[in-house]
Amino acid sequence: SIASSSERYPTKLQLSVGKLTITHKSTGNSRKGVCSHFLARTTTDVGGLAETTDPACGTVFCAKATNFVRLGLSRSTFRLPQDYKAPVIMIGPGTGIAPMLGFLQAREKAKADGAELGPCMVFFGCRAENDFLHSKRMRNWA
Repeated sequence: SIASSSERYPTKLQLSVGKLTITHKSTGNSRKGVCSHFLARTTTDVGGLAETTDPACGTVFCAKATNFVRLGLSRSTFRLPQDYKAPVIMIGPGTGIAPMLGFLQAREKAKADGAELGPCMVFFGCRAENDFLHSKRMRNWA
C-alpha cells in the first residue's frame, strides 16, 4: 500500500509491504508471497531490507529499489479536507496503516509550512506490539 504523501515527498513513493510467508498446516511446507518477496529481492541490502537510520521510523525497515519495478497508479478521491483546521477521524479496520501515514505526513508538512491544524484521531488495530508498524513515528505525531 502507498504510505506516503505527495505533498511531503513529491518525487518519491513509499510503500508499506509485509513480507508474507505462510506455512501450510497439513504439510508444513512454506509458501512465499509472490509480490512481497519480489519487492524484497529488488531492493538493497541482504534480503532486500536495510534498517532505517531515521529515528522517527523505529523498527521499520526502509529499502531502495535497485531494479526497475513496474507499478500501476491511479488517482484517488480519498483525500484530507482542504481546510486543515477541520477535525479528522481516521479509522482503519483491517485496511492497515499505510493510507493514514500519507495523511499524517501531509498534515506534518502543512504544519511545517505554517498551517493551523485541527484535531486528528487515528483508530486502527494490532494483534501484538510487533504488528504496530511505524509505532515510533506515530507516537511522535501524537
